[in-house]
Amino acid sequence: ELREAGARLAPHVSRPVYFVRFLEDGRHAAVFGTRSLIGDVAGRLGIPNAWSGRGNASGVATIGIADLAQVPEAGLIHFDRGAETVRALARLGASPFWQALPMVRAGRIAAMPVIYPSGGVASALRLIQQLETLYLGEAERRV
Repeated sequence: ELREAGARLAPHVSRPVYFVRFLEDGRHAAVFGTRSLIGDVAGRLGIPNAWSGRGNASGVATIGIADLAQVPEAGLIHFDRGAETVRALARLGASPFWQALPMVRAGRIAAMPVIYPSGGVASALRLIQQLETLYLGEAERRV
């Protein structure tokens, strides 16, 4: 499945991507690195991970929103956690710094249903399907 999906996605992947879950404070995010299930699957699909910093044993790091400026050409995919995400995005929307990020100005941000990041094969398959929907679907994003 990874090999086939990677071939389908290859012509549509044009930039590195941050994979994040926004924290409710609107100033921080959990970012999924290459050692996380999410980062590993994305990498195997040919989607470069914009986060190159350290992470915990699960490959996840808590970062400040300013850290998203490290790769100006990157896109961002965030996992929508319902009301928590709504509150975080409301706080982010009020931030001049957030509004100044190149990915925000260029509209290179997409939401995706949450993936259980320690869910093994089932989560990996769900992520593959969701990334294909995002990159290949009618509502294709510029991430």
